[in-house]
Amino acid sequence: MPSWSETARLDLGITLSRLHRTEEARATLSAAHEGLVRLNHPRQLEAATQLRLLDEADGIDGRGSTAARAHHDAAGTHLAEGVLNALDKVATVAEQARSKGAAAKNKTDRTPIPGGKSGDASGASRSSG
Repeated sequence: MPSWSETARLDLGITLSRLHRTEEARATLSAAHEGLVRLNHPRQLEAATQLRLLDEADGIDGRGSTAARAHHDAAGTHLAEGVLNALDKVATVAEQARSKGAAAKNKTDRTPIPGGKSGDASGASRSSG
């Protein structure tokens, strides 16, 4: 199987997760993570993080991080505890920023004009007397 297929599987798992298809997402992300670990691909940590986020959303704290550490050990990519914690924090902040960004895109960029309509920037409809 080509190496690009595992990254495509990871992207599919992320998409399934965002569509709240948790079980399909978990199965897809697990398969992607295993494949990425076999390939020693740099996105294996991203797969582990996505699995951890799914676990946390389901209230299964810690399983994803433990699995990530086990896979890193097996792949020979040992990371210090502080590095793993920092990466977990960055992933959490990035996910929060993504969810806030989606909400912000639904809003307009216009600033309300006091006493006028949103399309009336000149204030021409206001009484001058």
